Amino acid sequence: SSSSSSCLPLWSSRSQSSSLAPAAAAVLSLGPTSAAELGQSKAVVDVAPDPWKSLLRSACHELAATVPSSDLTLQLLQWMLLRHPWTSNFQLLEFTELPYAQAVEQACRMLPAGVQSAEIAELVLSLTLQDLPSFALHKHSSMARETLLRCLHHALGGDAEGLCKGLASKVFPALLAAIEVEVGEARKKTEEQHTWLATRTLIACLLGVLPPKVSVAEAITTSNHPIPSLWGAHWACIEGALLDFPIDSASDQPFLAASEALSTVACRVPVLFLPAAELLARAPSKRPFPEASLRALRKVVLATASLREGYPSEETWKTALTGLAQSVLSAAEQTVAQNGRNLLLVPSTLSALFALVNAAFCPGVRDLHLSAALLRSPSRMALRNCLDLAIAALPGCADAEPSCEMIRFGLEFLRLTANDLGDGGGGG
Repeated sequence: SSSSSSCLPLWSSRSQSSSLAPAAAAVLSLGPTSAAELGQSKAVVDVAPDPWKSLLRSACHELAATVPSSDLTLQLLQWMLLRHPWTSNFQLLEFTELPYAQAVEQACRMLPAGVQSAEIAELVLSLTLQDLPSFALHKHSSMARETLLRCLHHALGGDAEGLCKGLASKVFPALLAAIEVEVGEARKKTEEQHTWLATRTLIACLLGVLPPKVSVAEAITTSNHPIPSLWGAHWACIEGALLDFPIDSASDQPFLAASEALSTVACRVPVLFLPAAELLARAPSKRPFPEASLRALRKVVLATASLREGYPSEETWKTALTGLAQSVLSAAEQTVAQNGRNLLLVPSTLSALFALVNAAFCPGVRDLHLSAALLRSPSRMALRNCLDLAIAALPGCADAEPSCEMIRFGLEFLRLTANDLGDGGGGG
């Protein structure tokens, strides 16, 4: 057919692994790169009926993302951003939205060094804030938005200050107003499901400005840097999502999004490492069975070894470790105190509790003396309470994961306590 013949350059170019220049030409030949001309386009990817249009465009996006950096990269991005999946079949978004965002991010990474494109950044931002009907949301929706926001780093050439200012002045005011409405509606209608789209979008925006990883040269160690300043200005929203906003029982949102965001920022921004851990430690006193926050705090503990280089001095590093130990103990103490023997009825939370404490006993983390800090803390009785819980739970526990975590905890606790007493540390 004419439709399939129009796509022959696309499929043939995908097989040419030795040279991807034809791939760029193939994509660009399938329709215009300007919004003004898109309405008059006769290309098959623009006029084919759904679901074929969505699937064809998805294939084109995948192909465009494979093209190395060249003078065509900017044109490819313009082509992709004009043909986002939200213009076509909503029913396919679960399969096309996240791959599209990942393809756009990969293409943005291919922008030539030194190139800044305010136009690309503006298009990406407008897509991130695209308003979708509730039935179009799916389990990958927030991840797709977060992925798109990472593109802004590349489009703006790493201009963190410009990105943060743009979000604070043009994006967040509307989101905060929408969040206020979301919270009000959720409090009135406790039996209905809530997508928490505005809250999750704001959290995704905050995650989108984070640097990809911590390095000695680029570590953010001062609170007046644009990124921690932006997070600090909207900390109350994250705190509300973690501790206060009604939780949707089907998705665990926005509690889940806030928990994951705090573990991520703790591992990427050293100056927010301790505040994020301390906030996560407060969740068990406010939320029953806080599995998401316990697992998020465990990620922070396991990442501790890689975070040392982000701290400017040994003194600040020791302060951070002491604070982290206290956060772990506080989370464990509150989880046991608030839920008691009811934890035996929720194996996933029981497993998350012991996995958190066991993370401090892992060899890589133990070498940082975090376990010693736990045993010497004034709150170390929380560990004894966990041991009592394990003794009570193990005989009747039929689930392998929590059973293994409890046995591991018991063995490590007894070994470390014996060593600590032998060294005169007073671990009891």
